[in-house]
Amino acid sequence: DPWLHTRDWVKQTAERMKAKGAELVPVTANPVDAVWEDRPAPSLAPAMPQELAYAGKAHEEKLDDIAHWLAARGDDAVVLSALDSIAWALNIRGGDVAHTPVALCYAIAKADGTIDLFIAPEKVTDALRAHLGNRVALYDRADFAQALENDYAGARVAVDPERAVAAIFDRLEQ
Repeated sequence: DPWLHTRDWVKQTAERMKAKGAELVPVTANPVDAVWEDRPAPSLAPAMPQELAYAGKAHEEKLDDIAHWLAARGDDAVVLSALDSIAWALNIRGGDVAHTPVALCYAIAKADGTIDLFIAPEKVTDALRAHLGNRVALYDRADFAQALENDYAGARVAVDPERAVAAIFDRLEQ
């Protein structure tokens, strides 16, 4: 499942399998999901703003820093797929992962200092909306893959090869 493994893991595993006469093939639907009868429901925990006193820097300043980094590299955008990176960049917290205060989401920060946040709509409260302000566009988490293909065709997009899953690279390359 390219949504579960990094591109480097996929390449290394494909090479090892090829050496043994086997082939690693990406699936469009994870076969485990088809037989997982007692799968827990997705978390309904809302995403929450983190107080500036604990964040150290306003998220608008962090978005400016990211925009400057992108400009220096000549990139149009950067995909943030690591949940802790998104929590840091936007000064938000969540309750979706045990013992880790993060919300399940994706983000794409752009060179103009704005960011697209892909998060389940039921996690977005009025307090979160007010905290994020008008530099953060909110989209359903389910729309992330399609946005990579549609909105970033021909763009220079930075992606962390050590933390981002292979599917992100696949979608951008499409």
